[in-house]
Amino acid sequence: MGARPSALMLRLQPLLPWLSLLTGIGGALLMNRTPERAWVVVVAALLAWALLVGLHLWERVLHERASRAHEPTLKERGTRFALLVTSQLTVQQALLFPLPFYLRAVTLHPGHVVFLIVYAAALAAALWDPLFAAVARRALTSFLLFSFAIFAGLAVVLPMVGLSNRVALIVAGAATTLGVPALLWMRARSRWLRIGAVAAALPAAGLSLVAAPLVPPAPLELVTAALGTGVVEREPVGVAVSFTRPVELYCHTAIKAPLGLHDALFHVWTRDGRALDRVALDVRGGRAEGFRTWSRKRATDPGRYRCEVQTATRQVLGRTDCEVR
Repeated sequence: MGARPSALMLRLQPLLPWLSLLTGIGGALLMNRTPERAWVVVVAALLAWALLVGLHLWERVLHERASRAHEPTLKERGTRFALLVTSQLTVQQALLFPLPFYLRAVTLHPGHVVFLIVYAAALAAALWDPLFAAVARRALTSFLLFSFAIFAGLAVVLPMVGLSNRVALIVAGAATTLGVPALLWMRARSRWLRIGAVAAALPAAGLSLVAAPLVPPAPLELVTAALGTGVVEREPVGVAVSFTRPVELYCHTAIKAPLGLHDALFHVWTRDGRALDRVALDVRGGRAEGFRTWSRKRATDPGRYRCEVQTATRQVLGRTDCEVR
């Protein structure tokens, strides 16, 4: 009788990764993504780091015991499995919550394409059990996965709790770079290498600002953008794709942002690819149709005019073009 459950478990074992995958996809579709839920992702990100450190410390303990010809007990294997499953769930939470916001914020910017490719790879590793187990088995790959998941999650949820886009990227970058010294602290034998890792990680948060243009500006979203000859009652008039000079162009945009967010965005005007002006705009979140704002530019020379919407860190929300003859 005792052999039947074991045989049954062996038959069901190949189905477990598929069951986990379907559960993850179902959770993504049914997940509550309100701003109130954003704090859960913040807590999950902190928990993810704690679990990752715990997982690798426990791996070290098991390795030392195995080197002394001590086979891990059932309790030890169960503890490792629990750490592995819980860490996988926290990574899934950090990646699945912001996913729709990134998809809505993505543009044809080449950097956004690269970001989404990396995002898809990280999400596949988080959802497919055998792949996650293989990634988690190595310190470097596990820290890369956790770092990306935490950065992607915090970059979206921090603006939802009131931080500006720029500050959110700095905090997300700082939280992500904690993994570098943590990895070396556990793996390096040299004390000076450990100290150097901590020192190098301090300014590393600034790299998130340098790489910001690669990241879609979620949860901000450009709802509409139009070029016209004026604005009446906060709506554009004279909208067209071709104008006769001289003409005063108005770039009218509606930008969707979370309730409570107050941020500075920019209309970047160019003619035939050459910069003309960078106009600062005040944007407040909460309006479902998007916060309406506009800027104007006198067009006296012929050419292709473009108004591009950017964040303070030069993340591109979108653009609109017209021809002036």
